[in-house]
Amino acid sequence: MADPDRVIEILEMLEKLGTQIPPEERERYLDEGEAVIKALTNAVGEIEGRNVFVGYPYALPKDDYRRVFATVGAAHDVTFVFADEELTNKHVLVKIEAMMRRAAFSLFDITLWNPNVALELGIAYGLQLDYYVLFDPTKGNTDVLSDFRGIDRIEYHSYTELEAALAKLVRDQFGAPAEEEAPEAKDIVAQLDALRSRVPELIRSDPGQPIGGIASSLGVPIELAQTVVKPLIGAELETRGVRRGTRYYLTGEAPPSEDEILRELGLLPPSDDEILEELGLLPEPKGAGEDPEAHSPH
Repeated sequence: MADPDRVIEILEMLEKLGTQIPPEERERYLDEGEAVIKALTNAVGEIEGRNVFVGYPYALPKDDYRRVFATVGAAHDVTFVFADEELTNKHVLVKIEAMMRRAAFSLFDITLWNPNVALELGIAYGLQLDYYVLFDPTKGNTDVLSDFRGIDRIEYHSYTELEAALAKLVRDQFGAPAEEEAPEAKDIVAQLDALRSRVPELIRSDPGQPIGGIASSLGVPIELAQTVVKPLIGAELETRGVRRGTRYYLTGEAPPSEDEILRELGLLPPSDDEILEELGLLPEPKGAGEDPEAHSPH
């Protein structure tokens, strides 16, 4: 049985981040088991950008290896996600690609030079995603393959060293844990949150304000107003215009964009794909029109 207080805490975090949970879903989450806490925690991590994907050779002892990540994650409010923890109906590589795209960055442990880890690393490299390489020279090969010798890596000789290296990495990426923040830093965060909470009402009373108007209403410099407003875009606010002409509206209340108006009037120039399709020159998707029997196993 999931801890109801912990589930409620996570649900409140999700709602604060802009994800609305229907009442019937809240009840279902409270009735389900411990897995729901893991799933909801991952959801919070994805929204906040505090998830890290980990690819490693499963020949390493699972409990000992993952305990290091659990310890660092708990201490730094970071969620380390592993491919076998997420069940989907997608092909495993599609699932892994989606997990890596959602993560702030990925970690690939090339100890033992496992083919699956090498493939995952290749996907991250090809997609130009952020990643770091881990390596334990005391197991298997004492050095990485020649292609990787010029790439910075986190080298460790024990799980104690791995834990220390991971802790330093997440501190560099996400900052110190909340309990280590200086009192004045916490005050700044509280002040930003207080300013941020005022923005939706300002926009509601005067829709379409530019950033300068918001800054004036809050009584802060424009640069600070931009910092305050940015996390609200896409959740509580939407914009029209670009750069200095950008204006802010509550989500769902912005006027139609120029493209939407032109499309409604039938005046929007067709896209390249639309022109090619009209001329019958748009190439068919790969595999379209093929006889499925031609590739079926016999």
